[in-house]
Amino acid sequence: MEFKTSDTPQAAYLITQGYSPSSFDYSSPPRYAVVFDDSDAIRDLAFQYSAGLANVEPVAFNRILKKLNRIIRNQGQWRDD
Repeated sequence: MEFKTSDTPQAAYLITQGYSPSSFDYSSPPRYAVVFDDSDAIRDLAFQYSAGLANVEPVAFNRILKKLNRIIRNQGQWRDD
């Protein structure tokens, strides 16, 4: 199963928590989805983010958010640095 989100900041938060995207879904332009392997842990983190309970290191979050936006703009795929 997959966990998909079109909320770029939420995806950036999940990445800062150690979850790399498995792919990006560009099949419905101009919409996109960041796809992660599904697990209870990732759903719990997504809930925490949506509920305003997430804590993240701000510099890392900003760096990842910029990288995600660049990937989405170019319709690319994730590569670990």
